[in-house]
Amino acid sequence: MENKVLSRYVDELATRVNGEVEESFGVLVLKVKAPFISETLIGAKNFPDVPCDFLHDLCGVDGGDHLEVVYQLSSLHGPQLLRVKASMDRENPVIDSATRIWEGANYLEREAYDMFGI
Repeated sequence: MENKVLSRYVDELATRVNGEVEESFGVLVLKVKAPFISETLIGAKNFPDVPCDFLHDLCGVDGGDHLEVVYQLSSLHGPQLLRVKASMDRENPVIDSATRIWEGANYLEREAYDMFGI
């Protein structure tokens, strides 16, 4: 049941941030453009009933013609998982920091910067 509830909240959030939702290996994936990442992460962290309030991991991905930052989120209150992918142009790899939301993102973001310049 929680996955259905989470799916509903993710769909609503995707509509607000012009994102796309898909499922990969049983995990919901929300794809957004980089300018929407702060709103997306704050929204996911504050989902009623099924907050995705724990950042497991963050990494940079070279998508060929674009770059991505991938956030692996879960909940401290249940088994739900959410992957958020934020894409950006290679020529301007800029994205808001997630450290305002999760202080632990600091070192993960440094690694993405060192590896990909994001």
